[in-house]
Amino acid sequence: MHVQVVVDRGGRVLVVADSEGRRESLLDLLRDHGLVVPSAESLTHFLVDVEPRFAITAASTLYRAILDD
Repeated sequence: MHVQVVVDRGGRVLVVADSEGRRESLLDLLRDHGLVVPSAESLTHFLVDVEPRFAITAASTLYRAILDD
């Protein structure tokens, strides 16, 4: 599902990069395409905070999850 559709429907998206360096590379790529994406300190911080609806973080373990409220 497209990120904007998820956000428009009240969902949230956290992109997880496998390292800080990869996160920075992804942020640069997104900026080059006019997208400014905030960084989340961790998955826990992203889940606790109400905003942002779309963010990026780094974690050593990659996973995909859809979490319901």
